[in-house]
Amino acid sequence: MEKLRNMLYAVTERVVPAAAFQKMWAYYVKKNPKFDENRYENTYILSSKRGKKQYFVFRYKFGHMGIVAVARSALMACEWAQRHKMIPIIDYEWGYIYEDNKLGIDNMWESIFIPITPIEQVMKEDNVLVGFINDTYSDPYIREKFTGSKDEPWLQFADENWREYYKKINVYAQKWWRFREDVLERFTDTYRKLFRSDMKILGIALREEFSLKKEEIKGTLLEEHPHQLGIEEMIPLIKQYMEKWNCTHLFVTTQMEDSIRRFQEEFGDKLLFTDRGRVEFDKFKKTRSITEKYIFKRPKEFYEWINSENECAKLAKENVWNKKVLLEYLEEIYGLSLCDCLLAGKSGGSYFACVWNGGKYDALEILPDDNGSKY
Repeated sequence: MEKLRNMLYAVTERVVPAAAFQKMWAYYVKKNPKFDENRYENTYILSSKRGKKQYFVFRYKFGHMGIVAVARSALMACEWAQRHKMIPIIDYEWGYIYEDNKLGIDNMWESIFIPITPIEQVMKEDNVLVGFINDTYSDPYIREKFTGSKDEPWLQFADENWREYYKKINVYAQKWWRFREDVLERFTDTYRKLFRSDMKILGIALREEFSLKKEEIKGTLLEEHPHQLGIEEMIPLIKQYMEKWNCTHLFVTTQMEDSIRRFQEEFGDKLLFTDRGRVEFDKFKKTRSITEKYIFKRPKEFYEWINSENECAKLAKENVWNKKVLLEYLEEIYGLSLCDCLLAGKSGGSYFACVWNGGKYDALEILPDDNGSKY
């Protein structure tokens, strides 16, 4: 019976328009008692009362997603919802909250971005559906509008005509990534002080964990992410591009304290960076190896662990899992979008910067990814 049900689900999903299918499935979940305990694993109906407006709340499916991954997915998802006459709402919280079949407890999205309607209010509204930001909510029209192909469900980096592409996607970013006034004021003030008009700045986006060797990341989610060059491989490349593009300074985004020290040794006063909380790379690797066991599989246990007295948990909470870190990270990425040129490996942060820049870079180089990742 289970096999037959899964087959019917797959067939129906292929032949029924996406918006109609999600509503049909949510209604089935509502009527079937077997979903009562774990409805968070499905698209579900929060409120089916008739109302003039219909809301669609997007949240990630299991475990955790990074804020820029949510923002990247939100561009197509929100346009899809609006096209089908639904009001899109982003809910970005701890995974254990979803595991408890709850929403709107501590929406970190709203600490950065302006929502159409605050999640707290949406929880009281009629006609509310809840679905997943990391599923590809789109249709052929939306996919072609964003990617140029009716069959491509993911937003990708542009290889050619990148100016036109990022300018086009920036239109949607201005619509769905609306920074809160206090956040934008903070970002603007930071870079008014850090960047000068007589500088030509090369932006460098680092994700050192993406440079780990295959044997180090085997069996982890890092296998699915893009591969990037390590620090020592990046330094000669940066020097080459600084000369090629006549840059006077470089701005580096990184969570690793080791990288800042190494770049200071190599570039001295030419190096620019924000004042954010950073961590030693070895400690970060240890923290990540433990958190990944929990966060993507057992969210409630992860929340209990991270609030424990465990030293590794304290490090994770201090450097990775709080609103202060979230704000500092986005502040860094926003700075990349203000640079004159960009040299970066593929990552959500690099994509965010390219989109927010809107195709205005003097020069842009996105390095190859031998993992062939779609993230």
